[in-house]
Amino acid sequence: HFTTEEAAEALGLSEIAARAAIRRLKQRGVIAAPMRGFHVLVSPEHRAAGCPPSDQFLPELMALVGAPYYIGLISAARRHGVGIDEPAATQVITHDNRPAIRCGAVGVTFIAKKNAGAVPVQQLSTPRGRVAVSTPEATAVDLAAYPQHAGGLENVGLVLVGLADRLDPVKIVAAAALAEMPWVQRLGYLLDR
Repeated sequence: HFTTEEAAEALGLSEIAARAAIRRLKQRGVIAAPMRGFHVLVSPEHRAAGCPPSDQFLPELMALVGAPYYIGLISAARRHGVGIDEPAATQVITHDNRPAIRCGAVGVTFIAKKNAGAVPVQQLSTPRGRVAVSTPEATAVDLAAYPQHAGGLENVGLVLVGLADRLDPVKIVAAAALAEMPWVQRLGYLLDR
């Protein structure tokens, strides 16, 4: 990954010349830009998608914008081994609203949560490093909080059935302490059912 400014400096070019060179490489499918000014290399195995998987560039992208983040909701449940369909775009929780990203066939949607930096996460390995993913307990709390981003309450219930054996009661209480009371009550109801 690199920024336009980093490319210009490394190549000894003006920013305009660097943009032109990057544009040519993008047309050849060698580079993709998930966000304006932020570029990633596209390896041969990802050329058909036009971009590497989102978990391979999210840590660097979010560090560039200076925002805490974690992969959450259905995307996190999938990474915790729940056998559900992957959403069309990776669901990322961060502290403020951000526009969705489309990079080739790869998509990222952002969901705002004011205390995203305090939520318990796990660092999962990817071929290019590590990515933050909410713990199973934090995932359960987020699913109860944002059912509209998880296919509705019925789908949340199905996901919770898959997560149930991975939930630690002590950790779920700690994760629930960071959530609003109606969300915690909804989660308790769903887990009881």
